[in-house]
Amino acid sequence: MRMSLPQSLNGYHIFGVIAAFFGVVFAVNGVMVFLALDSWSGLSTQDPYQRGLRYNSTLEAMAQRDALGWQESFSFTASENGSNAQGESQGRISLEMRDRDGNLLEGLIVAGQIWRPTNEGFDRPLKLEAVGAGRYATNVAFPLKGNWLVRLSAQRDPNRRDIVVEDDAEQAGFVFGVEKRINVP
Repeated sequence: MRMSLPQSLNGYHIFGVIAAFFGVVFAVNGVMVFLALDSWSGLSTQDPYQRGLRYNSTLEAMAQRDALGWQESFSFTASENGSNAQGESQGRISLEMRDRDGNLLEGLIVAGQIWRPTNEGFDRPLKLEAVGAGRYATNVAFPLKGNWLVRLSAQRDPNRRDIVVEDDAEQAGFVFGVEKRINVP
């Protein structure tokens, strides 16, 4: 059996072949763009090379953190009022810190920032105030809804002489880091 071409190959046939070819190309590209955008986490770093070089010091800090035995309990509560006059969503960030034995840690300086992983220019500093023994909190206004990172650091207040420090790491001004992802409604 032989295949034969149509009796007359005209411009409509050529146009149909070219349109079908580009239709397939556009459809495949559309699927690839959708999959790329759907799977991208939005996380990026400004200095991946430098961060990679600091990998060993990061591991050492994590080992020091584990040896210290501090434990955190982080929470975020969205405000029932919704948003403020500027249209920013409001909420409360709370942190409870305990030592290795489960005792509440007093006399800490807790500070950090809220960070928007996908948009630049919305990062804001935070300073949590002591609201009780081992409990620290602050109210925050978020300019955008969605996913945010909260990065906090806690360390002993060097000006507090009323707190006995037994661990060498604490004596040296060890900084305990906390990073949590929250969703702002």
